[in-house]
Amino acid sequence: MDRGVAVLYQQSPKRPPKRGQTPKTKWPEGCFAFLGSDPFSFSPLVGQAIDMHKTVRDFAWLYLFGLLGLWILFHTVSTGWWPVTVMLFAPRWVYGLPLFVLVPLTLISRFRLIPFYLVHVAILVVPLMGWQIPGGWQIPDRDRSTAFDGQWRLRVISCNLGGGEPDLVGLVRVVESSDCELLLLQECPSGVSQQIASALRWNLRTAANLATLSPYPMSPAVVLARQDPTAYQAVAAVGCELDLSAAALPLLSEMRSRQDNVRSGGSEEDAARESVAGEKLQVVNVHLPTLRPGLERLLEVGIDGVVSVERATEYHERLSRRVVESLRGNRLPKLIAGDFNMPIEGQSIRRHWGHLHNAFSISGTGFGYTKKTRWHGIRIDHVLTDDAWRPLAAHIGPDLGGDHRPLFVELGRVR
Repeated sequence: MDRGVAVLYQQSPKRPPKRGQTPKTKWPEGCFAFLGSDPFSFSPLVGQAIDMHKTVRDFAWLYLFGLLGLWILFHTVSTGWWPVTVMLFAPRWVYGLPLFVLVPLTLISRFRLIPFYLVHVAILVVPLMGWQIPGGWQIPDRDRSTAFDGQWRLRVISCNLGGGEPDLVGLVRVVESSDCELLLLQECPSGVSQQIASALRWNLRTAANLATLSPYPMSPAVVLARQDPTAYQAVAAVGCELDLSAAALPLLSEMRSRQDNVRSGGSEEDAARESVAGEKLQVVNVHLPTLRPGLERLLEVGIDGVVSVERATEYHERLSRRVVESLRGNRLPKLIAGDFNMPIEGQSIRRHWGHLHNAFSISGTGFGYTKKTRWHGIRIDHVLTDDAWRPLAAHIGPDLGGDHRPLFVELGRVR
């Protein structure tokens, strides 16, 4: 036999040696023995076997504990520690690469261990890569009933148009086909937003490159937060009040047709009209700073770029706090949407926006990646609501030419 050849032995039935015979070595099933022509050439490997059963099992458990550790880090430490920040923005599919080694070895040596990897895949796909199911991690109060038996709804689209040539015709077509009533755009120059508003014949409120469009009346736009002078004082958040009284007019007409023969007071129509009188919604369009410069600095200079990542993270959290504090005195129902430049596991999202309902986390299906690169996708665009509105549906729209995908959300008014 050639030197250094690894041979897989099958265990033979255990029989006691006959009288006068020397017992032969029996290698357990699934063990590798390293043999050679010189009995001393592989010392101390000669005469020793590697138990593949035990080795594969141990590595499977070690890999499982590693995935659980990442899960804990992402949802506890998160962006408070720069290595976790890097892992949050890095391709998360790389955490599944060990399966391409463990599964083939398991098929050879310990086939019954294969179902165990379903646990690994579940942790990898759901909490680490962010796969969502309707009513997943944030379950709204199911006991509440929406106004008018859930028929009063608001459809919202949020999209960042930067990173390419936006398809304005495609965007208008998406808005019209989806019956959208509120459109929030980021990185949208004023000339582009005016073209979209003209095509839709909607009201428009702008501040720098943030645009809010709706067929319903809106108050003037108010800048809620700006970035630092080093970032040209770019607008980070702009708010306006949306008058939704007209949103219930089609429903009131339907109620009137059902009550043509009803002449008594206190009708359903009167109650509905009183309910929507003066109904307003505080709409906030956000575009928080990106951590990309800090991450790119880390890749360029190595460990010396850690300070850049930490500064970018702290700056993002400080600006998030500024936007939230600007809304504390407003008692209107709130809808905050836009490009947060932070995944849902980010510390600033959990700390400052965690009291709100994330529409895709509640009613979306799939990964929900709103920004895609050559290597991976990430969900950094969000639509958040308070308890006055319940997310009913959420999905990602088609490619419109930029590096972000539109986020479509349908909301129901809670009574």
